Amino acid sequence: MGSAHVSTDRSVAGRYRLAGITHRETHRVCWYADDVRAGRPCPVARTWIPRDAGDAARRAPSRVLRTAESMSRPCPGRTATVVGTVVEAGFLWTVLRTFRPGSG
Repeated sequence: MGSAHVSTDRSVAGRYRLAGITHRETHRVCWYADDVRAGRPCPVARTWIPRDAGDAARRAPSRVLRTAESMSRPCPGRTATVVGTVVEAGFLWTVLRTFRPGSG
């Protein structure tokens, strides 16, 4: 059975329409979003980047992708897959594939 939700007009990277906040913590907010290209839901995390982060802010998206790939090697099927990352308006946005334990 599916669940109904209402999407906002706000989107990330012109592709992910934010539907609702699922979790909040310091400097990070997780959203339920709709991938408008693929036509399916996905979790999206927004992480605040300090203004004085300098070059680290530019490198953050690729570092997140590399770290996720490194973590998946020793733990296949037990970590969330990072689909993409982007920096917009001072935030690092991380898009994940919906995680199903044991789905490998």
